Amino acid sequence: MQQEQQQSFKLWSVDLLIAASVVFIFLYVIPFLASRGISGGSSGYSDEQVEAYQLAQSVQDYRKKHPSPGNYAQVAI
Repeated sequence: MQQEQQQSFKLWSVDLLIAASVVFIFLYVIPFLASRGISGGSSGYSDEQVEAYQLAQSVQDYRKKHPSPGNYAQVAI
């Protein structure tokens, strides 16, 4: 009987430890990682997204000024 109580207590302790770990991850680790992934800008865009947008705009401006008879969809990299 006492051995069953000890095993039950150990199982309950492990379950409590796992539950506490999950709560810690959801309340502290995930928000911390999410806040580190966003740049200081107020719009929420990362530096890579801003750079890609600026590059696309400059390419679009270049193509407007220098039209090409080629089909860009058939470009092979």
